[in-house]
Amino acid sequence: MVQPLIAIAQIIRPHGIRGELKVQSLSDFPDRLTRIKTIFVSEQDGDSAQSYEIELVRRQSPYFLVKLKSVNDLDNAENFRNKFIKIEQKDVHPLEKNQFYHYQLVGLNVLSTTGEELGTISAVIPNPGNDLFQVNGQNRSKFLIPAVTEFIKEIDLLNQRMIINFIPGLI
Repeated sequence: MVQPLIAIAQIIRPHGIRGELKVQSLSDFPDRLTRIKTIFVSEQDGDSAQSYEIELVRRQSPYFLVKLKSVNDLDNAENFRNKFIKIEQKDVHPLEKNQFYHYQLVGLNVLSTTGEELGTISAVIPNPGNDLFQVNGQNRSKFLIPAVTEFIKEIDLLNQRMIINFIPGLI
């Protein structure tokens, strides 16, 4: 099975006449752009991505300017406007224990501590206090679970499941 690519930045627009791209990081680890040699570029949800070698990355706070080896003029750079820079899963920044990337959580089966199947995580919604997991429940219902230890008892990526402390009224 081919692993999906992970979006780490969005190309805002061309910068200058030599083919540089103004890029906004979507990552909690924005400086990774300075260490990557090869990237993939596609639409946000695009399945087909083209690989490119990075020639140069420089910071222009809060953005980055990225020069790809094969892009040398403004006209060519214009084709990259609003596209996404992606990397392979093997290149993601390692996280601490009990930390997860959103892409790892979407699709997990959600079960109560008693084993009742509640649904599947369809999205992770960033929120100022804590993230929220949107769950597509049985009978096409949707509900939100706060990403806090009072609710989340276990995340098991190997078995593709999340066990939650179900509280009456949650659904």
